[in-house]
Order: sequence, then structure tokens, then C-alpha cells
Amino acid sequence: MDRYEKLFDAVGWLGFALLSPVALYVFKVQPAVQLMDTKLGFAGEPMFWVLLTFGLVLLRIFFGGEQIILPLFLGFAAGFLLLSLVARINFMGWFWRPATQLFFFRNDRLTFVVGSAVLFFGLIFSYFRRLSLLVQMLVLILLPMLILLAVNAIASM
Repeated sequence: MDRYEKLFDAVGWLGFALLSPVALYVFKVQPAVQLMDTKLGFAGEPMFWVLLTFGLVLLRIFFGGEQIILPLFLGFAAGFLLLSLVARINFMGWFWRPATQLFFFRNDRLTFVVGSAVLFFGLIFSYFRRLSLLVQMLVLILLPMLILLAVNAIASM
């Protein structure tokens, strides 16, 4: 792996780490929520942090040193859709407005955890030399949706 590929790999992981303020906001850690709401302006919005995260991960996709690219794209797409539900990204309103009406997307905390996990596993799986398409689809698409469906169905009983 070249030096610049390692640099962009680190940029992608830095982007993933920038989901931390969103986690603090979603889990309602009061000092962090108060700081984000009162002092940071537009940088206190979860939308800002999610877009920054995915911008840096996108740089990793284009310039990083992955072995296989499909899990990175799957993790990026599924993670972005799920995290756009939590952050209420303006240009994704066509997606999150109807999706938040579905019972399995109503829990922002669970949606955040599942979206972050999908992005994380997409980043991890991109380092593997060989990974079957079935495993990629199962872990990055089917399993997260089943978790969201099952946990929210149990919670609504």
C-alpha cells in the first residue's frame, strides 16, 4: 500500500470517528447537547457531522488502499441512508420524511447504532482480499434491517 493510500485510509477512519458528536447528541449527553445547541452554531447540528463524516469516507473510497471496493460502497450507501434518518439531512428529506413514519425507523438511537455499525463493517471488510458477496449482503444490508425490524417490533409490543 502506498503512502498516500495509507493517508486516505486514515482520513476515512478519522471521518468515522467524527460520528462521536452525533452519538453524544443522539444519546442525549447533556453537556455535549448543550454545547452543540448553544455554542457551535451550524457545527452543532448532527447533519454537519454526518456530512463531514461521509465526505471524508468518500475521500477514502476514491483514494484509499482497499482490497475490494463493494463492501465500502455498500457500507457507505446503507450507512448514509440510516444516518440521514437520525441527522435529518435536508437534501435527503425525500427519504427520511416517509421512512420515519415506519415503526422500525422510529428509534433514533438504534438507527444510529445500526447505521454506524454498517459503515464500520463496510470499512473493515474493504481490507479483506476475498469476501463472498453473500456475506457482504448479509452483514451490510440484510442483518441490519432485520435487527431494526426485530428490536423495534419487540419494543412496540
